[in-house]
Amino acid sequence: MNLASLGMELTSPAPQKNTLLLRRFGGPFANFPARPFEIDVETPPAYRFSTNLLHRLAGPQLNKQHEDVLFYLFYNMTGEAYQLAAAAELYAQNWRYHKVECIWLTRNKFANFLDQTGSSERGTYTVFDPVHWAKVQRPMHLVYSELAERPVVDPQMLKEHGCSEQLIIDAQSVVLANHLQQQQLDPKLP
Repeated sequence: MNLASLGMELTSPAPQKNTLLLRRFGGPFANFPARPFEIDVETPPAYRFSTNLLHRLAGPQLNKQHEDVLFYLFYNMTGEAYQLAAAAELYAQNWRYHKVECIWLTRNKFANFLDQTGSSERGTYTVFDPVHWAKVQRPMHLVYSELAERPVVDPQMLKEHGCSEQLIIDAQSVVLANHLQQQQLDPKLP
């Protein structure tokens, strides 16, 4: 593929450090561009602080963040603890992840549900569109088995990331229930 045909300026002797192509290029063997936290940027001295202060800084308080911040963390921190914490907080705010369509959705407060059975329902939902970064209304038939379960996360991690107290209590009860279930399967466990 000829990058010049795509409008890339490749004739300058030394590419500028701030060109979008160079900053986001993940490498010749990467399947995706560099993520925002992997991009090499110079931090101004005013924003630098000692690592001794790091443990005293407050967490991001995810329960107080706008949904846009939670979606940003979910879609841009893939494979990180923040993605899992953001998913748990979105779940606590009544958003559900559709495993087949790979979208987040929630019930529309003002819509009527036309057909509701024990395994599915039909109605209008608020869906988060990550391409246009917008919430859109979408009529759909929702099968409950296609929704992801509540994310199982370590309660300590949720506490460190500033998730809501109810979410932390729910996570602790899930951990306890899993432990009790394992104990029933194998009575030798403590």
